Amino acid sequence: MSLNLLSCLTGQNKAKIEWRLGVNAPKYYPIIVASGSLSNGRKSAPLTTRADVNDGWGQSGLEMSTSYFIPNKLSVKWFSYAEDKFFGGSFDLPEDTLRTLMKQGFKRPNGSIKGYVYLYVNMYPQGGIALWAEAPGSRIVEIGHFQAKEIDYDWKSMYPSSKKSGREDYNKMVMADTPGAEAYIAKHGFSQEPFKTIYRQRYNYTISIDSIPFSRTEFIQFKSFNGEMDTMEDEELESNFFKTKAVPKNIFFRWRKGMVVYFGEIDFNEDEIFKAFASMQKECKEQPFVLYLKPDFSTGKLGVCLRGNNQETQDSVEIEIKKAGRIGKSSIQPHQKK
Repeated sequence: MSLNLLSCLTGQNKAKIEWRLGVNAPKYYPIIVASGSLSNGRKSAPLTTRADVNDGWGQSGLEMSTSYFIPNKLSVKWFSYAEDKFFGGSFDLPEDTLRTLMKQGFKRPNGSIKGYVYLYVNMYPQGGIALWAEAPGSRIVEIGHFQAKEIDYDWKSMYPSSKKSGREDYNKMVMADTPGAEAYIAKHGFSQEPFKTIYRQRYNYTISIDSIPFSRTEFIQFKSFNGEMDTMEDEELESNFFKTKAVPKNIFFRWRKGMVVYFGEIDFNEDEIFKAFASMQKECKEQPFVLYLKPDFSTGKLGVCLRGNNQETQDSVEIEIKKAGRIGKSSIQPHQKK
């Protein structure tokens, strides 16, 4: 992760230190923060409290307030409705990494500097915590995962006006308002997976588009299951070859041919894409491979496969992804800039 993070830290000019903080949780594991903040010993930015959150893994839940310092400490206490438990802890943040991100940002191919202006945390089962930094619309990088401990906390102090409903009844009400949670928890329980380890597995691969040279591709936006995102354009499209990345969750790309702009997008099926990546890793014995996108203009569908080589047998390996994406196009009007 550190190598991939450092590869993002380009840009000679300094970005302005200015960021907003958010908090969230996976869809089926709603939580509420009792208290929490990011701080540096002199200043602090509070986490949202007294509000149930479970918008989904990797979501920001951003606050409106803005902070102007580099944090080095995360402190938080929260209640997990699904587990009926309080968790809490205080954690040292990688200050040097955050300082580099916030002061330098990263340089885009056009020379502009994009700053990391969002920091958000997600709590997951058994006291897990994840932290990301985002340069809006362009890049999200994982800062780290932390492990809190189960703690004692006065539940009634969080709900002083709740005289009729006790803790058990209130928990049941919140979980009942979380569609699908009962079935999901019955199947997966309260494991920290896939959030802590499975989603964070990284593979050595690149993305290639059939019959479309990188010179015609405007950008590829890549979102992964571990919460990271990258938007590759211009020389980044070629320099991004065979860097380790997490398993893709969504890919959107756009390219131009003449006066027509084409686009393609696919949302991957979680079970299918993880099985395909694991199989390719096994076949290729740790060798790099290609995620190959195949636009079919006759059907409007986007096919996907993984391609690699077995070093022992010297055979080519191809694994087809059955779930297809979509492609489309639009004409450029004469007055539009190219």
